[in-house]
Amino acid sequence: MGKLADIIVIQKLGKITEKSIAEDYYANINLNFESAEKGISKIKQIMVKYKLSFSAAYDCAVDPAQLQMLKTMNPK
Repeated sequence: MGKLADIIVIQKLGKITEKSIAEDYYANINLNFESAEKGISKIKQIMVKYKLSFSAAYDCAVDPAQLQMLKTMNPK
């Protein structure tokens, strides 16, 4: 996907109306993952598996310690 398509996906997943906020997420995802597409995919997986909001899933995807804590709190 391209940058604009990724930002649109982030806006839809996070229910974000402001483009600048979605762009900030996009930039941070690009810095923390191999590509924005892989980062968004991981965030989606966390959202579905643990029934989290986009911002909470983003925090867990970026910080392995938070993801590990989530796994211990919600074993499946």
